[in-house]
Amino acid sequence: PIPCVPWQSQTSGHNEEQAKEYFGRLTSEPLIAVYCVTEPGAGSDVSGLKTKAEQHGDEWVLNGNKMWITGGGVANWYLS
Repeated sequence: PIPCVPWQSQTSGHNEEQAKEYFGRLTSEPLIAVYCVTEPGAGSDVSGLKTKAEQHGDEWVLNGNKMWITGGGVANWYLS
């Protein structure tokens, strides 16, 4: 499988340090990346998503529901 990251994620909404840390991993490690967007009640309409990321100490906790994640069973890197 070929890692897949939506083009918009690669071109906006991040700084250079974040781009090196996260997008660099896609080419330097054997990763299978998936984009987690489809939620109950919102489908793939990103304006209706309810999933939230909250920082708890040194860790991040994702809270929300996804209906399905294409390739989720084999991926080892998830974008939500």
